[in-house]
Order: sequence, then C-alpha cells, then structure tokens
Amino acid sequence: MQTNAAIANQRALEVGFTAYGEDLERVEVFKYLGRLMTMDDTDTQAIWGNLTKARKAWKMISRLLRSENMKPRVCGMFFKAVVQAVLFMGVRLGY
Repeated sequence: MQTNAAIANQRALEVGFTAYGEDLERVEVFKYLGRLMTMDDTDTQAIWGNLTKARKAWKMISRLLRSENMKPRVCGMFFKAVVQAVLFMGVRLGY
C-alpha cells in the first residue's frame, strides 16, 4: 500500500510546467541559491556538497596554521569555526 506522500509525489511527477508557452525540462538535481536541490526532496546532495566544501576550507586553513606553527588549541578553535560554519550553512571561504 502506498503512503499519501508517495501518491502525492507520483501525482507531482505527472504535472508539467510551462513558461511563455514552452515546456520546462524536468531535472533530478539543480542548484538554487548555491544549494543542491533534488527531485526526491532529500538533503543528501547538499550534505555531500557541504562536506566537500568543509574539507577544502580546512585543507587551505590548516596549511597556513601549520606553516605558522600555531598551538594545537588555536588550531582546534579555527577548525571549529571554519568547518562548523561550512557544514552547517554551506559557507564558501574565498576559494
């Protein structure tokens, strides 16, 4: 037995959209305001994108911190500030 959400999703797939008399293409993933949106309405793509951004940001910052021989405590504070901001909000850090 299908749930109400599954039935609603199936009906939504049957609806076509037009703009200025032209049919719009249906896509599975698109970027909206810098965030990946998926047709199945999950955040998996956005989560993976934020993880990738966080890794890149930390790689860039950690190189600088290592070259300046920063104390581990300072590095930890930078890690929390940078990585948490990127993971939670998808912030890009000038790269």
